[in-house]
Amino acid sequence: MNRVLQFSILICLLLLPQAHAGEASNAIPCQEAPLSWQKELAYYTDRGLVPGIMVMVSSPEWGNVVSQSGVAAFGGSSPIQPDMQFRLGPLTRLLTSVIILQLETEHKLRLDMTVDEFLGGGLVPNSDKITLRDCLNMRGGIFDYRKEPMLNGETPQLGARPIVPEAILSDLWQQLRAGAGEVDAQFSPSDTGYLLAGRLIERLEKKSLPEVFQERIVKPLNIVGGYLEDGREIPANMVHGYTGMKGTMRDRTGADSLLLGAAGGFVATPFDAMHAMQAVMKTDKLISRLAYAKLSKFMNASSQREEDSYALGMVERVSNRGTFRGVEGSVPGYYTSAVYYPWGDAMLLILINTSDNEFVGNELTNEIMRRITGATLVHTPADKAEVGLTDGGLRLEWQAGFYYGETYEIYLGESENAVRKANPGSKDARLLTVDRNTFSIEVRELAPGKTYYWRVDAIRHLTDDEQDNERRRRKNLRGTYEKMPVRLVEEVERIEGPVKSFVVR
Repeated sequence: MNRVLQFSILICLLLLPQAHAGEASNAIPCQEAPLSWQKELAYYTDRGLVPGIMVMVSSPEWGNVVSQSGVAAFGGSSPIQPDMQFRLGPLTRLLTSVIILQLETEHKLRLDMTVDEFLGGGLVPNSDKITLRDCLNMRGGIFDYRKEPMLNGETPQLGARPIVPEAILSDLWQQLRAGAGEVDAQFSPSDTGYLLAGRLIERLEKKSLPEVFQERIVKPLNIVGGYLEDGREIPANMVHGYTGMKGTMRDRTGADSLLLGAAGGFVATPFDAMHAMQAVMKTDKLISRLAYAKLSKFMNASSQREEDSYALGMVERVSNRGTFRGVEGSVPGYYTSAVYYPWGDAMLLILINTSDNEFVGNELTNEIMRRITGATLVHTPADKAEVGLTDGGLRLEWQAGFYYGETYEIYLGESENAVRKANPGSKDARLLTVDRNTFSIEVRELAPGKTYYWRVDAIRHLTDDEQDNERRRRKNLRGTYEKMPVRLVEEVERIEGPVKSFVVR
């Protein structure tokens, strides 16, 4: 295969035509998250481990809550906002898999077709054995183009747009041809398979991949400001992404974007990322539930952590706080974690504007889900209910979450903000307590016609084993990330509950 043909094929895989941007849409009314969440985020931004973090949670118990810390761009003061554009690397792979399943439903392709069948022979080694399914669940053994040394340096820039030199693409092509391994059940992380899948989509649809994303993802979900990277100017409301947190800082907002394609080039707001995850995980807006069953057919990854399983663009992880499934990972300058926990029907989105120190995202996923699953739930009266008093009082009831409290603290007041921020020393909210075996309390001195807000916190002491395990885990983490600050394990854990309200008739 001559050099010109090599270059042409990779241009088709990597370089995408221009489209038109719009304004961000799909705003979700959000409440402020508990202060303890904010402190958790600030722990990492205040120590310079990451520039900025945004966390968004959506669940029946919590509603929609958001918490931010740090900045969306160095030199500015604004944190990452839910209506800012963000490069959603791993979510792109999931959406690419969704499009593939849409095409399969339309009988335009088969998941078990080989690379030879859909892109021609000799494109990559073992192309007669590597299937489309292998490409999507990363079991093809294909060399990962993002590990190409020439792509790890500074991509030449012209204004806000990168120039991808032919030398880089030619060298990359040689690596693709020489780097494939054997096809087996081993998980072999490689984004190259998604570039191949993206090229197949273009061939079948006879359109560019950004156009297909617009028609099959963006328009059905009303993501007006979302797009697949195509070389356009950086949007004014784009969150800036960085690498070099441990040394020389580099702004990667415009760098390498054309090299991401189907493997990581989708740009949208956090609002729209949440809508996309909910559409895939919980509805049939994009694919049927039968297609979702194929999408989420998980297989263990024997070369990775034993608790992880992988499917088409998704990971499933088993933890002591339950099982979650979703996406997590990074592209240069941006980290994304978007996961669904069946426990509590909770969706969690974590966005960080650096691809360095990925452990921060992992730690936050663990800690925020601990707070969500451990919080009280099934509160009575129901949120925003209109209630009457019985003998001048009202009984508030709840159920324990994943962790039972040794005591429960109930905060009650007429200000939602005061109740949300209340602590044992607050004067703006009434504090009541009950022991571990009590899941209700009667409250009095309530005035008809008024709205009251309440919150139940679970208070518990960590067992000696829990403290020892957590110290050991943090010690190991610090051994992996030398700049990880020493963090003491607190003996007493306070898990804040969501704020609920009721109106007295």
